[in-house]
Order: sequence, then structure tokens, then C-alpha cells
Amino acid sequence: MIKPQSAIQKGKLLENYVAQEIRKKRLDTLAMRQIGSGSGVWKGDVNTKLKILNRQAVIECKNQKLVKFQDWWIQTEKQCLGYGEPVLVIKLDNQPLEATKAVIYLDTLLELIKRASEPKMKDPDKDLTGICQ
Repeated sequence: MIKPQSAIQKGKLLENYVAQEIRKKRLDTLAMRQIGSGSGVWKGDVNTKLKILNRQAVIECKNQKLVKFQDWWIQTEKQCLGYGEPVLVIKLDNQPLEATKAVIYLDTLLELIKRASEPKMKDPDKDLTGICQ
């Protein structure tokens, strides 16, 4: 059985990794692990201003040997307090941090893909009228 102290260390390791990746991708240069996560005003394990579809991302990180997906998802949703977009980040046992998974609603995923595939300008020729005259 894992000692409580090393379980806490595993959690901090993943939380720090997630915050670091958010900063590295320049999504939020101030993202950091939330000290005492879930206990204060701020919910989630990573303190970030990251938005998903104009909603605050609430990131719950799990780095445990035994996967309790349903319990973790319920916890993640509760921490959103009705305003946030839940993101459950899971690092499976004996896998590197780079293999970390993220769980979001299917509708959120599809909307993100849809928005990413839409052209930046609806009618590029119309938007450039007057520039080339």
C-alpha cells in the first residue's frame, strides 16, 4: 500500500505538470498548482484563468493506482459550482506524465473541434475590400 505522504507527492507532481503544460503552451502564463485545492474559494487542483468555450476550466487531477472514474467525475463536476467547465486529468499508474489523459464532455470536445475547423474569416474576400484599391 502506498504511504499517504507519497500519495500526496504523486498528486502534487501531476498538478505541477498540468500547470507547467498550460504555461508552456502559453494558454495562461500564471497557471500554477492550487495549494489546498478544493478547500478555499477556488475549486480544482490547478489555478488558471484558462477558458473552455467561454467557461472557466476547473481542472481536477488524479494520479492514483486504482481508477475510480465515476467518483472522480462527480467530484470534478461538483467543483464547477454550476459555472465552470469540468476537466478531469488522469495519470495512469506506471505511465509517464506525457501520457496523461484528460476527460471532458463529448459535446465540449465536438464544439472545440468544430470551432477549430471553422475559417477565421467568414468571407475573406469581403473582409479585404478596400485594402487593395
